[in-house]
Amino acid sequence: MRKLVVVHGHDTGRQVLVPVDGAVTLGRGAECSFQLHDPSVSRVHCQIESKAERLVLSDAGGRWGIRVNDKTTKEAVLHSGDRIMIGDTELLVEVAPGNDNTTLAPAALLDAETTTPNDRPNNGRQPLGEQRGDLGPSLPPRIQSDNDVIGLLGSRFLRFDIESLISSARSGAVFRAWDNKHDRHVALKIFWPHLFEEESEVRRFVRAMRTAIPLRHEHLVRVYTAGRSRGVCFTSSELVEGESADELIQRVGVCGMLDWRRVLRIAIQLAAALQGAAEHNMVHRNITPHNILIRAHDDVVKLNDLVFAKAIAGTRVEQITCPGELVGELVYMSPEQTGVDHPLDERSDIYSLGAALYSLLAGRAPFEGRTTTETINKIQLEPPTPPTVFHLSISPLFEGEVLRMLEKRPEDRHPSAAVLLHELRRVAKYENVALA
Repeated sequence: MRKLVVVHGHDTGRQVLVPVDGAVTLGRGAECSFQLHDPSVSRVHCQIESKAERLVLSDAGGRWGIRVNDKTTKEAVLHSGDRIMIGDTELLVEVAPGNDNTTLAPAALLDAETTTPNDRPNNGRQPLGEQRGDLGPSLPPRIQSDNDVIGLLGSRFLRFDIESLISSARSGAVFRAWDNKHDRHVALKIFWPHLFEEESEVRRFVRAMRTAIPLRHEHLVRVYTAGRSRGVCFTSSELVEGESADELIQRVGVCGMLDWRRVLRIAIQLAAALQGAAEHNMVHRNITPHNILIRAHDDVVKLNDLVFAKAIAGTRVEQITCPGELVGELVYMSPEQTGVDHPLDERSDIYSLGAALYSLLAGRAPFEGRTTTETINKIQLEPPTPPTVFHLSISPLFEGEVLRMLEKRPEDRHPSAAVLLHELRRVAKYENVALA
């Protein structure tokens, strides 16, 4: 038996068992399996997981860190009698002797047909899905470095023929690829190998993607399949031929201001996407112009990476940031994402969408500082400059809705994506803006 007992703090006396083949998350948030009432503990502070014969503590992004036996740490193997300090809460680890050791099975692909021999446990069962012969005469070696990922260009990965590189970021590389099974082009994302080294990270990724694959909405990029093969995690998604809102902002910066009516049409489609996500209790958490895709042939707008933030929570993707990438995302974060004490819900996504729409209207983010700290202070404390200062022809009604989306307090924004969608459609009707 493995358990944690609170020996000091708001929850003194409470205890929780750690499953022998699972994990316990600790924090203030309702999504945590052991919810604490300590205001100095983060919403999701840390995780304790059984790994075979070990009990492993890992930092999940707690604002003030974690200490084990008075030593600050990001990850530690725990033993009976160890004391964990998070915020003002101290927990005692108790491990009773017993035959509760187990070995965690490797995470299987969500789409079993793409499972490869390299990733199947050697348990004597018949392999699922594609057989070795379907993949060609031999499998390439396991991917072990970022260069190995880029080196896939022009080759085959599972059933996908990789044609060209679409983008490369801190999380991985996105390729245009041909799906030989379904005879269609897809966006194939292959994550950098070092970002999912721990089995718990892979399982978190798999769990998040399981929720994304069944989801269907005309304004959400569809995820076809996801999993792990040859040492890396990957996703195969709908390929949107066109440009991102980020690219549109850069292009318009050269050609002139974007017509506010087009921005309104984009806003309505994205509000519909958020309403669809909310109906499945999903919060995007990372709406930026980069994740807003506009299809070229019909101007249909789709929101990408719906569960990506959830899939990478607590992994090295969050910890490793290339210069400029954090700032690029930060300017679209809601005040509650930058440290204000409030749980994240769809109103946080409404704020981020408002910041993205503001950028489309004004050609700049609503809040930008010279440093990360200055930017956060502006997001939390300063009112936005009305976008009409930069773009005089914007409808006052539409500007009012965008500014409401950017309110500091969640309760001052639109209460839901459904209400936002209703209000945006009302503006379009009043201003005679055609939506088709």
